[in-house]
Amino acid sequence: MSWMEFVSRKQLAGWLLWSDQGQRFLSWLLRKHWKQILSTEAGFAASEWIRKKIIEEEQQSVAGRRIVIERFPDGFLKVYAEKGDVVFIHRLAVSGDQAEVLEEQLASLNCPRRAREVYNGRVLATDFYQGRTVDQEVKRQSRIAISEAIGRPDPKKNRIDRKPGASDNVVGVDRALGQAGVV
Repeated sequence: MSWMEFVSRKQLAGWLLWSDQGQRFLSWLLRKHWKQILSTEAGFAASEWIRKKIIEEEQQSVAGRRIVIERFPDGFLKVYAEKGDVVFIHRLAVSGDQAEVLEEQLASLNCPRRAREVYNGRVLATDFYQGRTVDQEVKRQSRIAISEAIGRPDPKKNRIDRKPGASDNVVGVDRALGQAGVV
């Protein structure tokens, strides 16, 4: 009786992929004979399949990080994402230094465990939003159109040495505190 009669192909594949000894043998075989394996039609098909999967994962990870937040003048928020895990942390209105420290600790404790690493990480954007009226939006759009038509940059986009105003999106830096997370 040969070993192929003793073990089915499914069992052999399971042993190669899911056991430590099988993975060691498979990695040794691939390291030793990788040129011969990739020169076959099956090896080429496998390498193309792996390349396609890697490209798909990269595209999905980029789309998974893209998040759109829609704010309404009454304070209502809508969050859009292809793939994502959105966590809202509701902060309390407090006064006094000690109360602010305790409130910060409470916010960290209320943050779910799956989101703590992100919450304690780098700040991507901060914003102070005071809703715009239709009149203000029309003026803003016309100012942008006129600036682009005459070839001048929009003066509102030049924010060097300015205090943050309404709708001041900041990437990675909180202007009041300096670098994010540094007090």
